[in-house]
Amino acid sequence: MDTVIFIIELLGVITFAISGAMRAILKQLDIVGVILLALITSFGGGVIRDLILGSNPPALFVKSEYIIYVLVGLVTAIVCAIYAYIKKHSNELTIVTRSLILNVADAVGLGIFCITGASIAIEMGYQDNFLLVLFVGAISGVGGGILRDVLVGEIPIIFRKYIYLTPTLLGTIAYYFLSYTNMPLLAMGVGVAIIITLRVLAIVFKWNLPTIKMQD
Repeated sequence: MDTVIFIIELLGVITFAISGAMRAILKQLDIVGVILLALITSFGGGVIRDLILGSNPPALFVKSEYIIYVLVGLVTAIVCAIYAYIKKHSNELTIVTRSLILNVADAVGLGIFCITGASIAIEMGYQDNFLLVLFVGAISGVGGGILRDVLVGEIPIIFRKYIYLTPTLLGTIAYYFLSYTNMPLLAMGVGVAIIITLRVLAIVFKWNLPTIKMQD
């Protein structure tokens, strides 16, 4: 089980690092900015999660496996920068392509980190506290993305585009109730699948929640 969690979280780090790196590239940040934004996107939600759960210092700074996560995130960011540089000069990496890569990577990372965040809260003995598990799962998934968007001077995507929080809540709720079945991998798989599927569908079909449009 621990090996499965490690692999799942590693995939989450890679996808969120891609999301952060691509956002930095779209904003024309330098290589340091690309790397930092990739790492912040990957680990920001987890750090917030640990602080909420009373794990101080956060696992990022004390658990040995996080060294591997950080190195993978670092390598991913550098690969994204090199890829974007090559494609830029061959006129193949269009804005639409970069945006699609960013959004799909973000959807995968969101699903993985929401559910692993909720699972950590349950493992720490908070299974009877539904609201805490739900909040911790959500913040684990969206926290890094919020920090990413704020750092590049944008309104976080969670508040404005392609239903974001709704899939997060639905997937985490499904995971929470399935966790009582004593089939943790099934529960995690269903939760992650719900979040990723709804996010990708929202991106493809441009589903948005209604907004209030004020006249000048």
